[in-house]
Amino acid sequence: MGDNLSSLFCSSGRFQFSDDLFSIEANHCLEGKRIDKKTLEALIEECKVSDSSFSVRVSSLEKFLTVVLFTYPFSMSYEESLLPKGAALLQDTIYDDNLLIKAQKMLISHLLGGDLTFELTKDLISEKKPYLDEAKAPFPAINLNYAIICLVLGALKKRDDLTDIGIHFADWYSRTLDYQKEPFLALWSKEKSYDELKILSSYFLLFYSAYHLGHQKRFAGLMHALLEQITKRGASKRSSPPIFLTMLELMIETIKQPIESLKEDAPISTYNFFDPKYALISEKNEKMSFIASFNQVGTGFGSLHAHGAAIKTFGPLIYPLDNPGGFGVYSPSIEGFKTLNISEDKLEGWQRLCQPSEMLPNENGLWLYTSLQKEPHHIHIKTHLREESSSKICFAFYVNANLCKVQDKIIEKRSLHHYSGESGAVSIQGDYGEIKLEPDSKNELHIIPLAGDGCFWDADFLIAYELNKEPLTISVQI
Repeated sequence: MGDNLSSLFCSSGRFQFSDDLFSIEANHCLEGKRIDKKTLEALIEECKVSDSSFSVRVSSLEKFLTVVLFTYPFSMSYEESLLPKGAALLQDTIYDDNLLIKAQKMLISHLLGGDLTFELTKDLISEKKPYLDEAKAPFPAINLNYAIICLVLGALKKRDDLTDIGIHFADWYSRTLDYQKEPFLALWSKEKSYDELKILSSYFLLFYSAYHLGHQKRFAGLMHALLEQITKRGASKRSSPPIFLTMLELMIETIKQPIESLKEDAPISTYNFFDPKYALISEKNEKMSFIASFNQVGTGFGSLHAHGAAIKTFGPLIYPLDNPGGFGVYSPSIEGFKTLNISEDKLEGWQRLCQPSEMLPNENGLWLYTSLQKEPHHIHIKTHLREESSSKICFAFYVNANLCKVQDKIIEKRSLHHYSGESGAVSIQGDYGEIKLEPDSKNELHIIPLAGDGCFWDADFLIAYELNKEPLTISVQI
């Protein structure tokens, strides 16, 4: 196995891009072939902005950056084709307060010979304006790529301040990894855009860039651990890391410094991490890894890894059970966590539920009280609604496991059998042991096998306890 993303495509044909135009050209780049102008113009045409949403703007800039990277380091020899589209994208000022948008535009400008400059910062909340929900929590989908681009810009422009931003993000996100150096992939991740390989690739390239461009040797172990995880998941799913990140890595290969020049650093700590600014607590030891944050916008509270099983994410879910768009809470840091109490071992307080399929708070004003208290081998959850609701609501756990047991019932992974009935202790069986959910009430319980790949955060089971005004207490035992 090589030590980068592109090496995964060049050994034994292990991964394959698809057959769209971007993928075909990516393969040509990996083979060292230069792009022809007819293909270039066709790719530029695919970078059109179809609507004014934030995600579409980010995607359009990312696509155009990919096209520019296809031409690197010969970008200026293609300027007749690249410059008009580049100028149009750079002049579009919508979302220009967002840090990722700023960084993308700065890199495009630099690669096309310009000098567009914005002020970039170390803030994990990438925009303060109230209308952009994607920027109100430390979403990895935004922040990891922002930090990677800062490191690239720092190297290209020889600006230590930009390099320091990327290293700051690499340090912060390294502390959110579990005891085995794996990311909690569903933390701050919306189900509709969840892509494990994309998330892993972003984590890898951040640590890779911090190592090679930031000259921080402490990220070497994380870099190799992430690449191994990417290899396993890509091989099992017959898919590939994102083209944009692979092409960006190819450029980093041409500007990085020799490994021998890097200084020795203290190793990364994967132990407990507490950050009240983002209402984040964690517990990591040889038996389990747990992380939770009440800074969420349409996402769940946290994740737990133990015994070869995982609670991918957990939190409130507005019915129906087969629509994860009704999952999550609305608790952006921009509001200052006024309804929360935050300590190193406990998070508690009131949060608004989200509208189904939206990040915005529920228009009916549904509020949920939740308390999470951690101990070395236990997590205690207490939750209830503020008032009775016309909407049916449950407290849901999306789980990876071999099977689940409740009372005398066994529900196997991928089976057609499910459980609906009186609540009881649920055993979540992993490869090396079990995670046990022990409720103190008789709220109705549902255990439903899921597809495992491509939906519901790639979970194997949904475990859902119905909620009402009466407190529901669940002890999670490891």
